[in-house]
Amino acid sequence: MTLLCRIKKALSKIWTPSSCQDATENISNDIQYDTLTPKIKTDDSVNEYFKALDFAFSKKDVKNIAITGPYGAGKSTVILSYMKARHDKKHINVSLADFNISEKGSGKPSETSEIELSILQQILYKENRENLPDSRIDRIKNRNKKHVFSIFSSFLWFVTPLFILCLTVFTPKILIFFEAEKEVILYFKEHYIYRMILSIIFALIGLFFIIRGASKAGIFDKKLKLSKIAFLQGKAEMTSQESSSLLNNCLDEIVYFFSVSKYKIVVFEDLDRLGNTEIFVKLREINQIVNNNIRGNWPVIFIYAVRDDIFLGSDVRTKFFDFILPIIPVMDSRNAYTILKEKIKNFSESEHSLLKQTSLYISDMRSLQNIVNEFNIFRNIVDNNQNEAKIFSLVFYKNLYAQDYNLIDKKSGVLYSLINDYRLKKLHEEYFKSLDDKLSSLYSRLEKLKNEKAISDSDVRKELLCRFISEKLWPYVCFAHKIDSYYSHFKTYNAEEFYKNDDTFQSFFNLNITLYIGYYFNKNNQQHVEIEGNNVINEYNKRIELVSSDRDREYKKTLGEIEKTKEIIRIRNAISLENLIKLIGREKFIKLAYKYLNSIKVPDIIGKEQLGTIRSEFKHGGLDALYYLLSNGYLMQDFMMFRSIFYKGAISVNDNDYIKSVGFYVTCEDANQNFALDNEKDVIQDLISQHFIYREGAIHHQLITYMLNHENTYNTYLDEIISNLFSKSASEILTVFTILDEKFAYSDSFRKLIITALSKNHHFDKMVSILNENELGIIQTKIAVNIVAFIAPDISSHRNKYRDFVVNTGYGLVSHLDKETIDSSLNNIKVLDIMYEDITSPVSDIEYQALRFVAENHMYSLSKDSYRIVVSTLLKEKSITYEQVDRQPMSLIVENHLQAVKQYIDKNIDLFVRNIFIDSEEESATIVEMLKHSELCDELKTQIVKEMSFTVSELTMFAETIDVSS
Repeated sequence: MTLLCRIKKALSKIWTPSSCQDATENISNDIQYDTLTPKIKTDDSVNEYFKALDFAFSKKDVKNIAITGPYGAGKSTVILSYMKARHDKKHINVSLADFNISEKGSGKPSETSEIELSILQQILYKENRENLPDSRIDRIKNRNKKHVFSIFSSFLWFVTPLFILCLTVFTPKILIFFEAEKEVILYFKEHYIYRMILSIIFALIGLFFIIRGASKAGIFDKKLKLSKIAFLQGKAEMTSQESSSLLNNCLDEIVYFFSVSKYKIVVFEDLDRLGNTEIFVKLREINQIVNNNIRGNWPVIFIYAVRDDIFLGSDVRTKFFDFILPIIPVMDSRNAYTILKEKIKNFSESEHSLLKQTSLYISDMRSLQNIVNEFNIFRNIVDNNQNEAKIFSLVFYKNLYAQDYNLIDKKSGVLYSLINDYRLKKLHEEYFKSLDDKLSSLYSRLEKLKNEKAISDSDVRKELLCRFISEKLWPYVCFAHKIDSYYSHFKTYNAEEFYKNDDTFQSFFNLNITLYIGYYFNKNNQQHVEIEGNNVINEYNKRIELVSSDRDREYKKTLGEIEKTKEIIRIRNAISLENLIKLIGREKFIKLAYKYLNSIKVPDIIGKEQLGTIRSEFKHGGLDALYYLLSNGYLMQDFMMFRSIFYKGAISVNDNDYIKSVGFYVTCEDANQNFALDNEKDVIQDLISQHFIYREGAIHHQLITYMLNHENTYNTYLDEIISNLFSKSASEILTVFTILDEKFAYSDSFRKLIITALSKNHHFDKMVSILNENELGIIQTKIAVNIVAFIAPDISSHRNKYRDFVVNTGYGLVSHLDKETIDSSLNNIKVLDIMYEDITSPVSDIEYQALRFVAENHMYSLSKDSYRIVVSTLLKEKSITYEQVDRQPMSLIVENHLQAVKQYIDKNIDLFVRNIFIDSEEESATIVEMLKHSELCDELKTQIVKEMSFTVSELTMFAETIDVSS
C-alpha cells in the first residue's frame, strides 16, 4: 500500500507542472479575477496594525479586543494576516453575519438563541471529538478503522477481567466440564483462599473498566444532546432540559473546551450585522468566566470585528473593550476610481469618465471586486468586448442596486418601467405633453394676431362698442346703468366718450352690476335694454396686448416659436432615451422614479422589506447613479440584450407576448400603447405564419415602418392591411392614423404611409371624403398637407372632388407647409386651377414664397382685400402699405413693373375696375389711361367718368362712340 501511494505521488509531480501549473498561469495571465475573501498581507501596509496587536497580546489584562472600521475597510484582512503571521492554527474564527435572503435592511434583529447556537457550534466543532473526551455534547462519530479498533480495545479491557473473574470463581466446574483429573480439581478446591483473592482483584479491575466505559458513555452525567440542529434555520432542540440561554447552559462545556484545547484566541466577525447587542454582553461575561477557570500563562482573548458605531456613545465602547484597533479603509470614494481602473484591464480610455463617476457609489472593496469579476465574464461571454461601457454599467447597477435590477424579470421596478415607458412612448409625455399644450397656445395666439384688424386700443374699444351700438347710432343710443335718484333711474354714458377715453370705458364695464343700452324719446321718456358685458374687459385686455406691440414683429416671433416647438416635437418619437432623460431633468426624473416605486405591488411582486431596501438604496445615491447612466447613454433601451446570451432565431419574451395578444384580438390602440417590439422582422414572419397579419393589433407602428421600408418584400401584405383599414368607419380610420402618427419614430414614415395608402392603393377618394366631412384637426391637417404635397391630381377618379377638397381646406393650409412640401403643394394647386378668395398677409418665408407663386400664376381673386395683400407683399422692400395700394392700385403696378399682376389685370380689366380701381384716388393720367383701355367695357368707363375726379387736356384721345347715356 505504501508503494502504491509513492507511485501516485510521483505521477502527481509529473502531471502537475505540465498541466495544472500551466493552466493556472494561463488563467492568471489572461483575465484578472480575484476572490472576495480576505487577503493575507505581509507588506508594510499592515506593519503598524501588527505592532498594535502585538502590544495588546503582550498585556495579560487585555481580553476583549475590538477591530473597528466600516464595511469593506479591511478588518478581516488585517485579522487573517496577523493570525497567519503570529498565531497560525491557534485561533478560532466565528462568523455570524446575518444574510437574510432578499430582506436586506429589514432591521429585524436575529433571535438570541440562534446566535448562541451558531457561536457554540463554531467553537466546539473546531476541535475533534476525540480531543474532547469529556464533552457532554453528542456529535456524530467518525466510524473509521481507528474508531473500530478503539472500541475493540476498550471492549477487551472490559471483557478480559470479567473472563478471568469467572475462571477464578467457577474453576472446579470448569475443570469438571473439561474432564480434568481429580487431583487438579481437588488442588483448586483446597486453595480457595487464593481463588477468592484473585476473584476480588479481577472483580475490582472489571468494575473499574465498567465504570470507566459508563462514564465515557455519559451514564452518570445528565447528557446534553443537540438532537436536532438545523443549520440553515438556526434551530436547536435540547432533549434533556430547556434554558433561557444556550451559552449559559453550556458554559462548563466552553470552559472545558478552552482548558483542554490549544485555542486561546476567538475572532468574532460581523456580530454588528445581527442587530443584537445583548450577545456582546454575554460574550464578555463568558470570556471573564473562562479566564477565571483555566490555568495558564496567557488568557483567552476574544477579538471582535465590528463597525465603529456598534455602541451608542464613546464611553460605552471604551469601557466594554480592553483595546480598540481602528482600521483605515483601504478604499473609499476618493480612491475607488484608481483601484477600479487598475483592476479592469483594456478598458477604453474614452470611457474612463464612466469608471470615475460610478466609483463614487462603490463603498467597499468586495463590491468593487465582484463588479470587476462579473464585468470580465459578461464582456467576454455576452458581448465579446463590443460594448464595454454598456456592459460595465449593467453589471454596476446589477451589483449595487440588485433588488431593482432583479425586478426586471417581473416586469416591474424603476429601471424596467423607465425603459418600457420609453419604448412605448409614454415617457415622452413627461416632457412633450407641455410642448403640445404650448404649441396649441401658440397657434391660438397666431390666429388671433392674424384676425386682429385693430391697430390701436381705441380701435379695439370701437369694435367692442359697435357690438352693442352701431357707430351711426352713437349720437342717439347710449350706455347706462341704474341709479337711485329722484330725477332719473339711469345714469347714461356716451359711446363716443368710451371710444376716446380708456379709463371711462374700463370703469363702466368693470361695474359689477347690470348694464343697459337705451335712448330717450318724447323728451322725458326712455327705453333701456339689458346687455351682457361680463367678458368685455377680459377680451379688451387680451386684444390691446396684441395691438400694443408691433403686430408683424409679434407675429414673426410667435411663428418662430411655433417652428422651434414643432421641430422639437418632430423629433419626439425619434429622440434617444439619453436626450429624453436630459430634457426631463433630474428633479422630474426623481419624481418619476418614486411614482414607479409607489406602483410596485406588495406582496404580489416584492416583499415589504425588499421595497424598503430599494427605497433606501435610491435615497442614498441610487437615483443619482441611475440618472447618470441613463442621461449619458450607458443604459439604453437595448439593455436586455446584454442580460443573456443571444441565440439566432430566438424571439424575445416581449415579442412573444405581443404575438399572443394579436391572437387574442388586441386593438390597434392597445397594441401600440403597451408593446415595443425587439425584432420586427421575426414578429412579422410569426404573424404571417399564424395568419394574424391582417388583424387590427398587427397595425403596429414598428411593423408598418418596417414593411414600408421593405415594401418590395411585404407589398402584398401591406396592401391588404391598408384595404382592411379603409373598410372601417371614418372615425376608426382617423384614429388609426392618429395613433401611427404619434408613434412613428420618423416623420417620413407617415408620409410614406399616406403615399402608399392613397396613391398606390387608390383609397384617395375615401380619404378626401373623410376630410371633407370632418373639421380640420391636427391629424386631418397633417393628412391634408401630405395629400396636397405628394398625391398627384390625376390619382383621383373624380378630379373635381380633389379640387373641392383643396378649396374647402382654404389658403390657411399654406401656414402648415414646410420646405419639403411647399414646392410640390403649389404645383399641384396650380394644376387644379385653384382660385383663392381668402389669402392672408404673409409673415414667414414659406408664406411669402407661397404668395409670390399665387400672384405669378393669377391664383387669387381680384377683390380689394386680396389685391392689397398681393401688391403690398410684392412691394415689401418699399414698405408699401395697404392704404397706398387702395389709393393707387394701378400706378404702383406700372411704376414697379409688376408684370404678372399687370397681365392678370388686363385679362380681368372689368373686374379690376369694378372692385378696386373705381374706389381709388389715382391721378388723372392713370385714370385717362384706364379709360383708353381697349378691353374695358363702356359701362365701367362711364362709371369712371361719373364717380372719379380727373382732368384731361384734350378729348381727342378718347373714342368718339362712348355711350354715356346710362
